[in-house]
Amino acid sequence: MKFYYNYPVYIPLIRNICNAALVIAGIMTLASINIWFVILYLIYCLLAAFIIMPRLRCTKCFYHQKLCSTGFSLIAKRLYKKKENCSFKENMWHNIFLLPIALIPLSGALYLLVHPSLKNILLFSSVLSAIVGILTEHAHFGCYNCKELEQCIAGRIVKRKKD
Repeated sequence: MKFYYNYPVYIPLIRNICNAALVIAGIMTLASINIWFVILYLIYCLLAAFIIMPRLRCTKCFYHQKLCSTGFSLIAKRLYKKKENCSFKENMWHNIFLLPIALIPLSGALYLLVHPSLKNILLFSSVLSAIVGILTEHAHFGCYNCKELEQCIAGRIVKRKKD
């Protein structure tokens, strides 16, 4: 079983480009519906970036203080101490709070497709492309090479080749 002790910089870069693309597409989509949705979405994304991921997930991870596939370990090491005697597998419930980052823009884009226009189709395509990019990065780079894969819910989807 191979995994990275420290990820090469290009992997968190790819993931965060995909994450940024999703958030930007989400903002554009939600702005077409109501500006308040954009504000609430951005607040939620900031909470995920500074509390949900770094505090609830990263503090229990092998990659705390190392470069991980998300890059969130760099935030976590500055804000939160590593939790000793904790398993990454403990409290995986927090992952459900990461789903709205993709599901909110996707729902908004589907809502806009009720009134198909070139703009609405492009917004839907942008959101969907960003989600596909994130899932592809997880499956082939980030999660695939993670030491925590077997303990993570991603391990149910991403299968590593046996050495």
